[in-house]
Amino acid sequence: MVMVRWHLIGHAHIDAEWLWTFKETLEVCRRT
Repeated sequence: MVMVRWHLIGHAHIDAEWLWTFKETLEVCRRT
């Protein structure tokens, strides 16, 4: 029997600092 190990890595592009206020950036990060 062959054992298979999967590694999954999520990715999100968050436009921090220049597009939103710091509070909005924190909220977007929390929701992502």
